[in-house]
Amino acid sequence: AEELENMKLAAMNCGDLYSGYSVVSVQKAQNLFSVWVSLAFDPTLRSPLQLLAQSIIAKRPSGMLCETAASWASNVDVFQHWMKRYADYLFVEPSCCSEVDGCCIDAITFGISQQSFIAAIEAAQNSRTIVEEQLALAVNLSRLIDLLRMKPSCRLDHDRSSIEKFKWKVFIHDRTGRKDFDLGFFTDAIQTAFDVVLKVQEVFRKRLLKGRLSEPLERLAKAVTRLSFLNDISCIPRLALLCEWRVELEVHQTSISVPTVNIHYLTNVDVLKEFTWRISWAGWNRRANFDNFSMSLFGVLSSTPTGSELCNSSLNLPEQIMASAAAVDGLTNLLLESLLYAEHGNVVTSRFIAKHRDTPSEFLSSAYGQRMCMLKAILLGDPDPASIYRRNLEFLGDIGKTYRLGQLSVHAVWNMTGVLDQERNLYRGISGQANDSPKRAMASSDSSYLLESGHDSTNESCLRMLFDTYSHWFRVGIDALPLPLLCATVKSMALLSDLFTDLDQYKFVFGHMKTLFNARSHLENFDLGSVIYSLMKCVAVLGIVSQYCVCSGNTFFTLHILNACVFIKTSGLIAEKNPLSERRLVEK
Repeated sequence: AEELENMKLAAMNCGDLYSGYSVVSVQKAQNLFSVWVSLAFDPTLRSPLQLLAQSIIAKRPSGMLCETAASWASNVDVFQHWMKRYADYLFVEPSCCSEVDGCCIDAITFGISQQSFIAAIEAAQNSRTIVEEQLALAVNLSRLIDLLRMKPSCRLDHDRSSIEKFKWKVFIHDRTGRKDFDLGFFTDAIQTAFDVVLKVQEVFRKRLLKGRLSEPLERLAKAVTRLSFLNDISCIPRLALLCEWRVELEVHQTSISVPTVNIHYLTNVDVLKEFTWRISWAGWNRRANFDNFSMSLFGVLSSTPTGSELCNSSLNLPEQIMASAAAVDGLTNLLLESLLYAEHGNVVTSRFIAKHRDTPSEFLSSAYGQRMCMLKAILLGDPDPASIYRRNLEFLGDIGKTYRLGQLSVHAVWNMTGVLDQERNLYRGISGQANDSPKRAMASSDSSYLLESGHDSTNESCLRMLFDTYSHWFRVGIDALPLPLLCATVKSMALLSDLFTDLDQYKFVFGHMKTLFNARSHLENFDLGSVIYSLMKCVAVLGIVSQYCVCSGNTFFTLHILNACVFIKTSGLIAEKNPLSERRLVEK
């Protein structure tokens, strides 16, 4: 299957050379993919090898085999068969826990994460059957996790039906428009869903599950909590309920709508940290969720004490400052998750795009470049020196589950901000040629996805509001900005600059970062590495000359030197502490 897929990719991307490949061979590959997927999900086979076949598909999320399998749940009978079979697989006898296979867990995660599966659930319009099936997945998963956490000698005494109940007042409003709406059933189902999701999330939040199945089960837990009946319920912070937050849920035809936590409760830093962890852990699956979460966090930032308010002894300043810092981290996470490819906000099946630095072919063909390629190939054991030299060392083996400094190359940022278009227009004006200008635009689908994400109106407005807030804080004075909030802001600006689509935004960041760099009183107290990284990135993008780039005395950095510095800094000489890779900090 892998060989056929590579052949098809080559045939579809070779442009004018397409005639050199056999169209019949490509069609044969497509037919074989369809047969593979059909057998993997055929409900009449009932073979344990089917889960293995599905796990093989899941291991190639960007492959055409996976693309063919995306619509596996379009048939109602196939959907019902595998919905029950997935739940049955998770219901393991206490003595058989060692037989649980990580590949099968990955297969279940893949199956329930596909859009056709989600569409089949939503088409059922929150019927009693579909709600019970979603709960069966969640309950059996929670039970399996409990068994794996126990010592083998204690598993036989495990009570299969024991779920710790959390007493909370829930008020349910029927928005389904159905006359046969069963209020009692939905009340019990929502209570069970909350108890199960709370229990599962606490296990992974506190890292209580160890062993070979911890990562596959965490991915599955995220996929389960993203199901329509469980998704909004999973965002309810337990601490807010302990503070007597009145929850009024609305049951719609395809989902359960939970109001966002009142800002009054989010000013409690513990409630806020639990809330931001929950909304970041499994991501968001609707644009409405993104809007609601971001507005709640902006509400927290609006009450941030600044200037003379920091001298007001009647305010609980430490609590408010820590809450604002946590809100900055939460908003940074939300915005970065909008860059996930191929689905915004989906941390289960999507990945962060890494754009490697572009090395000119002239350098690679030179004697020095060839020696560098061979040295790098020997060090890394790669048989293709030229290919591996075009990839960043720090991103080798990266699977795109965390967003890091230097995720995008300078060339990618130039493309997003229109610098390359300006360069092409200038070249045309000088040479008088309209058709022979050099073209270096990124043509791949993930690059187009980045451009669309950067120009998304919702993302742009949210990003602008956040940086307007930062600008307001900086105008008060850097020395007056509390250190925890300053550190969170600097890190956020360094990461979110990858979303910029306007060069003026980089000038804005450069101005504030240069002020921070010159504030010697803070040098040993805040994240200086991120400040230096942001300075060099801005200059590398803008090509700023002497009127901007005076970092110390009369020393001016050229664009090439700054590009090299960005490479060095992103290669690990600065301590990374980004929100997505260390978002578990909200536990503290």
